[in-house]
Parts: sequence; structure tokens; C-alpha cells
Amino acid sequence: MLDDNISGLKKEIESALTALNIDERSVDNAEFMLNAIKHKFVAGDPRAWWLSLKNKIEARFFEDNAGYKCIPEIANTRFQCSYDEDVFLVVDMDNEISHLYSIPVKVLTSLIEACRYFEYYVVAKDLSWLICENDHGEIITCKAPNHS
Repeated sequence: MLDDNISGLKKEIESALTALNIDERSVDNAEFMLNAIKHKFVAGDPRAWWLSLKNKIEARFFEDNAGYKCIPEIANTRFQCSYDEDVFLVVDMDNEISHLYSIPVKVLTSLIEACRYFEYYVVAKDLSWLICENDHGEIITCKAPNHS
């Protein structure tokens, strides 16, 4: 059943990307990059990465579960990420990291709106910062350890 959910979500994401006129954006060396991201940001092997981020986090609760709408602005103001800049989108379905995409920050809101709920991590290509949303309505931001 989990495999069906994961493959169904992958289809939803890819359909949303097509509708947004975004070309295929899966990452060729996904397993390597996912391991690098996990090593950089996550301590141990938690069921969900956001439970064990290595560096100090800032969390903001969104009562209406609409925090995802703020992610492009947060990336821009907190981390000086251009709206046109590509970032990694790490897809977490039922606490299983399943897919990695490279997409522009500016399409995140529309992409997330077009799909069923899933946890995700938005990560700078240089691995300097991470933004995620958890299942408690929180948007969490975190700089990489030893990154000013």
C-alpha cells in the first residue's frame, strides 16, 4: 500500500509540474544527494527528519495549515534565495523519503496546492539551509551547521 501511495504522489507531483509548464525535474544522482542532505542536516535516523535537525531551528505555527504559501517569501527574506532559483524538493510520504526534485522556488506554492498533503523539505542547492512543513502545521527553517 505504501508503494502505491508513493507512486501515486509521484504522479500527482509530475502532473502538477507539467501543468505549471515545468520540465521533468527529478535529480539524476538523487540517492547521493539525499544522503548528503541527510548527513548535513539530520542527527541520527529519526522517523521524520524534522524531529532531529542538527542546528537551531525556527518554527512558526500556521493554524490554517497554509504555511506552505509563505515558503517562497521565507526563502527569499531569510536566506536571500531568488524566486527564480532552483532548490531541492525532498518528498516525504508516510515518513519515507521517496523522491527528490529540482524546482524553482516560485512554483513551490502552486505545486504543493496541486497535490495531496505530504511532508517535504526545501533545501538550497548548496545545502546551506532547509525549510520544511510538518504534520502539525509548522513551517521550520534551519541553517546548515557551521553555516553563517
